[in-house]
Amino acid sequence: MRLRTLAVASAVQLAACSFGGDGEVRGLRTRLNAIDRGMSAAQVRQILGPPGDRSFRDQSEAWQFCETGMRQDTYGTVWFQDGVVFGVTTMNRALVRGSCSQAFPAIDWGQRPAGLVIEHRGR
Repeated sequence: MRLRTLAVASAVQLAACSFGGDGEVRGLRTRLNAIDRGMSAAQVRQILGPPGDRSFRDQSEAWQFCETGMRQDTYGTVWFQDGVVFGVTTMNRALVRGSCSQAFPAIDWGQRPAGLVIEHRGR
């Protein structure tokens, strides 16, 4: 009985993460498509919720999100420069055992969108 309750609660929680303001179910890729260059972190959080993982490098930040699928998991990274969105990248990976949030890939800063240059100032 307890296992059934936990399963139902988990399903409701996962579904709630995918609902838009109009009640329409939206997948992660659809919600990532709503992210535009120049958006603030607060605007991204309103659309996608809190990130599952964050990484920083100088004035850049990468937020990761994921969605567990039936055949594969979807991962999305929102790239920020100086506090605003610079780009979004997505990838699919083979299913992990359990939730995709247990297996975020390490941020590969070489995968950030083209044109983003991070200046390194040495002393």
